[in-house]
Amino acid sequence: ETVQLISDVTLAEPLNIEAAGKTITLDLNEKTLSGRTNLKGGELTIQKGTVAGGAAQALNVYGSDDASATNYSVLTIADDVTVTADEFGVVLFGKTAQTNGYGAVININGTVETTGTGAEGAVFVSGNLGKNVSGDMNNVINITGSVTSQTDAAVALNGNATVNISEGAAVTGNTAIAIKRGSLNVTGGTITATGEKNYPGTANYNGTEMTGAAVSMSSTYNQYGAMAVNISGGTFVSTNADALYKAEGTYANDATFAVSGGEFSSIVPAAFCADGYICETSQNAEGRYTIVQGAYVAVVDDGVGYTTFSEAFAALEAGSTLLLVNSTSLTEDLTAASSFTLNFDGNTLTRGEYTITLANGVTVTTDTQVADYDELFIPADATYMVVENASGANYTYTVVTKV
Repeated sequence: ETVQLISDVTLAEPLNIEAAGKTITLDLNEKTLSGRTNLKGGELTIQKGTVAGGAAQALNVYGSDDASATNYSVLTIADDVTVTADEFGVVLFGKTAQTNGYGAVININGTVETTGTGAEGAVFVSGNLGKNVSGDMNNVINITGSVTSQTDAAVALNGNATVNISEGAAVTGNTAIAIKRGSLNVTGGTITATGEKNYPGTANYNGTEMTGAAVSMSSTYNQYGAMAVNISGGTFVSTNADALYKAEGTYANDATFAVSGGEFSSIVPAAFCADGYICETSQNAEGRYTIVQGAYVAVVDDGVGYTTFSEAFAALEAGSTLLLVNSTSLTEDLTAASSFTLNFDGNTLTRGEYTITLANGVTVTTDTQVADYDELFIPADATYMVVENASGANYTYTVVTKV
């Protein structure tokens, strides 16, 4: 069934489409439909024109209360459609705005844009989805078009849904994508954040934080529901913050990044890289960092991983921690001018013929006792010596004057 506009239409009240089992095409015919449309079952394709939501949501999609439902409500925004609103462009709800819902699908091939200051997402997934339900709820959003918020998040994934972003997509916002529950899969496209860096000490648990990151993960008000960000391609750019960010806080379930591809405006932390992949520490010709296959040897306290012990050691500052994540060997003599922590975490550092020279007064703290420490750690001044002390579960190696 196809419905075609013959003139611009302004809805006096929300348009409710309850068409379970039916397929409807709304041909805007280069006209504008102003107001709110609610899809509560059935398949709706919108083509050839503009949907203007005004002060509120333009398009709401509701799921089923049947946990086995798939394709219950399917909204497709064709590539020749622009959806605009002040606050929310496209919203995914449960069976109602306050309950869980299953089997909703949103395909965004066109443009969705919000321009107001009170929005939390041009594409918004209700935090009530999955607030007390784990597992797949068959809610899916596929984005190949353009999603933009001029002041807030372009995509606010607050509830249990899977968002897939692929080649050709352009997602831009203060924070481009904010995730508090559900899964995000990116295989291509450009993800851009333009907001100021604003990292909360902990997640506020109440709505989406604007962090300025291209992808920002934080916990929900009840810390419920797993989160997974899987990135195998795409370009991620933040003007003022990190490309990828995870807030501190309580995560009752898994909350993981697995990055195996893509280009990034900042170094991807080692903990975010998928198994068998690392982030290059040098920029490519476009000034971005890329992901390649490999294994880290060590991680320094800022989360950056390194493929050699020497590179990690060179990144140490006073008070830094160097964590071995794989066993390795010294390949050159090294010198430490300030104190640091060396955590072996069950791995081995083979000295060979090389040493680490410590300046006067330097202390090295380790998580395990170092065999033949006086051969590994050498005082810079021959009138000094290195002494070992047990300190709780740790050991310290300090340069002191010879007695």
